[in-house]
Amino acid sequence: MLYRNGNILGYNCEEGTYQINEEQVETVRLIFDLYLKGFGTKKIMNELCRLQRKDAYESVKWCPSKINRILRNSTNKGIMAYDKSRSNNFLEQKRINNHDDESYTYMQGDFLPIN
Repeated sequence: MLYRNGNILGYNCEEGTYQINEEQVETVRLIFDLYLKGFGTKKIMNELCRLQRKDAYESVKWCPSKINRILRNSTNKGIMAYDKSRSNNFLEQKRINNHDDESYTYMQGDFLPIN
């Protein structure tokens, strides 16, 4: 499968698929570990800033919405989600975001999940 080249923390897009980025994957694991210990997104953000952990853009700036996006991203589980947006009509072609997670189409990716 050919995947987009979006910046996903913990992965690099190489040769049309996702390869685990060993430097970034530890930050993803830390986020999940802290979340499982009961930390909220704000406390996780504060801890990442304290530890000077970088995001996918090599920035040390974190916010709760960025943490939440990482926690909800199915790519971390090795699964691709499709139908997250659609065009409104043939002529305008404006993108309309689909916020209903249950209506997404999920498919197993050909890349390793982050464990």
